Amino acid sequence: MFAAQKISSKKIIGYMLFAYVLGTGSIYSQKIPSWDKAVLPQSIANGYFLDVFFLPTNQQFGWACGFDGHIAITTDGGNVWNASIIQGKPFLESIHFVDSMHGFTSGPGGVYRTIDGGISWTNITSFINMSQIWGCYFVD
Repeated sequence: MFAAQKISSKKIIGYMLFAYVLGTGSIYSQKIPSWDKAVLPQSIANGYFLDVFFLPTNQQFGWACGFDGHIAITTDGGNVWNASIIQGKPFLESIHFVDSMHGFTSGPGGVYRTIDGGISWTNITSFINMSQIWGCYFVD
C-alpha cells in the first residue's frame, strides 16, 4: 500500500516544464532570428527614419521615410537601398504605397505623392494645419 503524498503546485509546474523540455529537445532549439545592418547611400546614411513599408503583395519593394525629407528605397527586399530626398527637407512620419509605383508619405512637413516608385515626389498638401497630420493610408 502506498501512502498519499502532498505535492506542491510549484513541483507540478516544474515536472510539467521538465516533461515539455524533454519532449521537445530544448526550449532553445528553434532558430533565433538575426538582423543585418542596412547599408544606405551616403546622402541619407546619417538620417533618422520613422516609418518603413513593404508591399504586402511583393515584399521585394520597400520604402522608409524620416527627417529632412529622406526616403530610402529597395527593390530587392532590403539588400540594396537607394536614396530619394524631398526638397525643402520635410519631417516625414509615415509612408504607404498602393503598388510598386504609386505611394504617399506624410507628416508635419506635408503630404507627398510619387508615381515613379519614390524617385520623385509632388507636394499634394491641401491642409491648413499640418501639425495635426500623422500617418497615411491609401487604397488607390
